[in-house]
Amino acid sequence: MGVSVQPLLEILSDAAISDSTLGLSRVNWGLPITVQVGSDKTRTRAYASAGYFSRHAIFVGGAVERDVSSSVTLIGMVNYSEATSSPASSDLLGLSRARTDAMAMIYVSVAPGVSLFGGGGRTISKLDQNGAKLIASAGVRFETTRRTKP
Repeated sequence: MGVSVQPLLEILSDAAISDSTLGLSRVNWGLPITVQVGSDKTRTRAYASAGYFSRHAIFVGGAVERDVSSSVTLIGMVNYSEATSSPASSDLLGLSRARTDAMAMIYVSVAPGVSLFGGGGRTISKLDQNGAKLIASAGVRFETTRRTKP
């Protein structure tokens, strides 16, 4: 079992905050906490996360990760987020204050310490202007290991 806290800081550009009607702050923060159960020995791991973002949002999510071979890992995840406050314009437009997204991903090890990953998903709750018909992610993961002195 493992627990991690990953505080984050977001600093927005001038262009991102140029529309004053959005009420965005230049500096925002978040405090997500994640719990993991399982290990490499079990080949299956489960994760639960929850947190708060200073943009007035909370979230909770879960994921299951399974090593299907020595070089392939599959992941399924569901995330729920909700605005703790929203501008009046969102209410006038009938935008939902909450949404639930689901996603599936695959990691493929291509060399020691190097994996390619990709996945897709969508909003599975009410699909309005804040929802996503497609969520796509792809990239490269690099891992390093530390050598311990004998």
